[in-house]
Amino acid sequence: MPIDYQTSGPLIRVRNRGGITQPFATGMLATSVLVTGVATPLAFELAASIADDLRRRQIEEISSDELVERTALELEVRVGAVAGERFRAWHAARASGRPLVLGLWGAPGVGKSGIGNRVALRLGVDRVVPTDAIRETLRTVVPESVLPELHLAAHAAWIDPAAPGSDSPFVRQAQAVGGAVVAALDRMTRDGRSVLVAGAHCLPGDLRAGLAERGSNAVVVELLLTLDDERLHRARMLRRARSAAARPGARHLDHFPAIRELQCALVEQARSVRVPSYDVAGFEGLVEGIVDRYVAEAAPGGVVVGADHA
Repeated sequence: MPIDYQTSGPLIRVRNRGGITQPFATGMLATSVLVTGVATPLAFELAASIADDLRRRQIEEISSDELVERTALELEVRVGAVAGERFRAWHAARASGRPLVLGLWGAPGVGKSGIGNRVALRLGVDRVVPTDAIRETLRTVVPESVLPELHLAAHAAWIDPAAPGSDSPFVRQAQAVGGAVVAALDRMTRDGRSVLVAGAHCLPGDLRAGLAERGSNAVVVELLLTLDDERLHRARMLRRARSAAARPGARHLDHFPAIRELQCALVEQARSVRVPSYDVAGFEGLVEGIVDRYVAEAAPGGVVVGADHA
């Protein structure tokens, strides 16, 4: 998203806690407002309103803390008290310096990529890692004779309904991919980068456990995305097969029963390690739930009290 610095009137600068200033940009402010779950048009309208108010008051420099508070107050007026408190809490959590690692897991065809991109935009996370890419990289260095499961699709590795945790081909695949994912994300987060990783090749809970073993200070939020309505799940795969020939929609339809079994097993695994499941048939509330979970760990005392969205 381009940074739209103001083009008229005196330049307004934002000063951070370290004393460094940068030009005020309505686009950047609007993007940060998206973490509260408000619609994009309202976020930009709110940011533009704050910019206009600063110009009317002839304010040429404002601290980042004061800008956060002005924005939170505007959210309280336009949306409600919870939105304002969530915005304050998010920025307090970010000020802790602990990066966010968000893992979105789920069976093929539930819509992880699309939802992941939307969530990343709203949370201001500019690094998205698909587990498909990690698996493809591993395939180039690990021969099929050494780990044949790595060279299978997730649904093909799921050859029986054994629960994750057993020595099934899918679990061995997930352990290999998950180990590489943890190593990559550990390196990124040590540089203070927030990352979103999504795919069908990791077991819920393994990302959190793996980063903890490495001593990472990242806040890890994992969610299992599901499509509980079997007909809707099949319909999405059918649309993908018709509209995106390069994607494996048709192949997934041929293995749909195994994919549904895999989803059920992942739900059981998620439940056993207390990773929340979220039915993606309704996107509303997902971003707010992620924000609240991040805040709860990154900035204790700034927890937003509300519904458990995920």
